Amino acid sequence: MLGARRLAVPANGLEFEVFEPAKGPAGAASAWFPLHAVSWHNQVLFLAGLGYRVWAVNQRGYGGTSRPQRREDYALAQLTEDVAGLIDASGATSRR
Repeated sequence: MLGARRLAVPANGLEFEVFEPAKGPAGAASAWFPLHAVSWHNQVLFLAGLGYRVWAVNQRGYGGTSRPQRREDYALAQLTEDVAGLIDASGATSRR
């Protein structure tokens, strides 16, 4: 993703591939599903231009993110915990 740095963010026992624009103060961390993170290039740059901190995240099994082998590892409860873990990893406050 042009104009973004690639991060490896540990959360919920996995390592997530995250793209973050190099500018912007702390704000929102966002994860989108089911597209690859680079699909959100224009939206990420737009939100960063408004001053938000934005993460384009490859969810489990996508891109450079960890790929659990068991089917049940992709249940909605696990995906929800991933988002909460990423919010925690970003330094923002989650509503757990």
